[in-house]
Amino acid sequence: MSNLTNVHEYDGKLKEAYAELKKKDDENFRNMTFEEAIADAFENTKLITNAIKNRICRHVLEILKRDVDEKRTVVNYDPSNDMCVEDLFPRTWKFFKYMPDEHKIIFFDQIIEMTSGLCAQGRAGGRLFQIYQPWISYIDDYNGERKYVDKDVILVFDSLKL
Repeated sequence: MSNLTNVHEYDGKLKEAYAELKKKDDENFRNMTFEEAIADAFENTKLITNAIKNRICRHVLEILKRDVDEKRTVVNYDPSNDMCVEDLFPRTWKFFKYMPDEHKIIFFDQIIEMTSGLCAQGRAGGRLFQIYQPWISYIDDYNGERKYVDKDVILVFDSLKL
């Protein structure tokens, strides 16, 4: 497998980066609970017009919710990177929640891709982290001159600012 598809290539390599991202996130933005985020994401799956993709996405969300409800944390926790779906899912969804509908599909595509491997690294590190990290990378520019921040990102950040 290539590095792009094998999430285990990143085992243990994202821990420090994730800790820094969470720190910046907590210093700048309001967060949602897992329960709030999963309910809101379920509501927004209506944006997925392809019936098969919609069913797959809803099924994966149901699995994530069930695992949290049943306290099956082992399947949602990547110990090599200290990432947990219960933490990373709401951190990631909160940004997409305020994006235009057509951009929410990016989030749902990653949820659908979880079916290619439901290990903890695939759930947290491989899928959610890769769409969470770019958001946090904009914080410094957002708090500064805003030269490189898209207007949609500014609107999202303004909605979540502490």
